[in-house]
Amino acid sequence: MNRLISTAVIAILLCFSTSADAQFGRIVNASKNGASTTKTAPASGGASQNQSSGSSSQAGESTQTGGDKMTPLKKGGNVYEDEPKNEGYTGALHRKYADKAVFSTRPINRDSMNVEPDRYRDKFKASEAIYGRAFLSQPFQRWGKKLFNVTVLIDDNVKSICAVSDGDVNIINDKGEWITTFKFAIVPAKGDPSNEITRPLLEAINNLTPGDHKLKVIVGAGSFGNSTKNPMAEGTLTLTVAAGDKIKGMTFEKLEAGMADPALTAQALKVVQKHAQSDGWKETFSRAKIKGSRWEIQRHTVTGVILSRYIDVWGYATWPDGHCTIQTFGIKEDYDGAAYGAPYFAGVGNQEKCDCSGAK
Repeated sequence: MNRLISTAVIAILLCFSTSADAQFGRIVNASKNGASTTKTAPASGGASQNQSSGSSSQAGESTQTGGDKMTPLKKGGNVYEDEPKNEGYTGALHRKYADKAVFSTRPINRDSMNVEPDRYRDKFKASEAIYGRAFLSQPFQRWGKKLFNVTVLIDDNVKSICAVSDGDVNIINDKGEWITTFKFAIVPAKGDPSNEITRPLLEAINNLTPGDHKLKVIVGAGSFGNSTKNPMAEGTLTLTVAAGDKIKGMTFEKLEAGMADPALTAQALKVVQKHAQSDGWKETFSRAKIKGSRWEIQRHTVTGVILSRYIDVWGYATWPDGHCTIQTFGIKEDYDGAAYGAPYFAGVGNQEKCDCSGAK
């Protein structure tokens, strides 16, 4: 299968964020539309960083402060003059669980994280949702990263399974303080619009034998693969698997089309099918959706004359061994000065496994 995928796309394929928008990289636009940036104090290395002030994974995270302040970061023994304060321990439960990850069947929001001690659990059924929160003893900025990741180790197996790859978080709260706690999702509840379980974790859990299994959860700074290098918090839970327990994952139906155009959709599917057949791909594409909400007009760099237009589509495919995938493709139409021509294949994006569903 001769497919050119960029280094960035290959990195995405390693593991996906639990955010539904980040789960498929190019398949679902992971950019934070309208997000602004704010200048923060230098990180531990002394270099200033632009941090996003918008985050899908932390949406609705109003901030609160209280309790003791932690020791601010230092460089060469001197505190940065312009260094923001950190929010410290936000409450008694934060102090109790410092450097730990806690878990619940519901998202652990800031307005309840310190006032509902009974909600934190260390025993779950495989059929239940699992959400987490990291309580830090130092501000997130200490690690000099803009993202976080969550790794799961099952039954003391040394193989790391990605639960969150590139988790986005506001490192400065609405009071201008460095945060010391944030939430994440491991197994999102059915219908959660903001999160999606990663495929590696879904397959690992679905392959477990009935009985109790130990899950060690490590929250690290940076992208997946850095948990052991930059651990921030850890937690352990027991997952009880009953016979027949299966977690549902991403389906083609969950993808929301950016444009409702039945004629273009049908044309795009034929374009993808023709390309797959000519290249000898093993999978069979049976459905398509238009990803883009509008065409991207491409013009001559000097004259500004319209040359063509481009749009991304999703293709759903089944494979000989029975598994299913979703893949992004580019579709293009050339402009002759009067009208656009027939659509043709213009590029391939990332491919990811999904649950098989609907007509194949």
